[in-house]
Amino acid sequence: MPDLKKICRPCPNMIDKLKPRKIINRLPDLDMWLVCEDGSVNIAQEELSRLLRLYDMHTSDVNPLGSIDDIVQISKMLKSGVLPKIFLPIDTHIIEYSKLKELIETVPKVLKEAKEKKIRPYLPIQPKSYRKQWQYDDEAYNFIYDYLSAFSEFNFPRELQQTLDDSRLDVASEYGEDELFEILMQSANESNFRRFQSTELEGYFTKRVKGWNAREEKQQPRAKKNQEEKKENEIQNMGDDDEISI
Repeated sequence: MPDLKKICRPCPNMIDKLKPRKIINRLPDLDMWLVCEDGSVNIAQEELSRLLRLYDMHTSDVNPLGSIDDIVQISKMLKSGVLPKIFLPIDTHIIEYSKLKELIETVPKVLKEAKEKKIRPYLPIQPKSYRKQWQYDDEAYNFIYDYLSAFSEFNFPRELQQTLDDSRLDVASEYGEDELFEILMQSANESNFRRFQSTELEGYFTKRVKGWNAREEKQQPRAKKNQEEKKENEIQNMGDDDEISI
């Protein structure tokens, strides 16, 4: 941050001091979680670090001024219809499979308890994060906010995908879009709270949570077919057993 501090000075028109980190936090980035096997965080860290170096991907902490220049260049290229050859800064984390699965399963319970007790929903998560180097942050953050606002699965194993689908269905069945948006704002930190005061972002959120029920509706015919096939196989197996016993 030293170079950035030479450029960014506290603004006399602001009540709070303008810290360089606040500027960096507002920049667009690629937020990514790598889910690894239990007990394999260090192995995953080494492999991910190798890939990040290979593709010249880095966090904004490594080179704040360079990150700002990259974002400006990427924006201009996208506006011109050109595919950028550089990447946005990354915000990447590593979490073990069982820990993420437990968090996803716990969300409906935490929301229910928060509603009953009329308290802010809070579910701490503290993955290993890549800053200037890999580290565990001093403070955990609220998984409820990420779950509601932006958590998007990619190449999930079948078991974990089913866990997420079931969790989302429980949440969407229990709460309406307006109520979920209120929960989102309760779980957000100050900067995220301001961000979601945008009507456009609120619209994206509503569309997102509506999709949780829609996905279940699409899956129901397939699930019904699988259940019928399973029942037919059980009946067939029972018939085979009877023949053998005779």
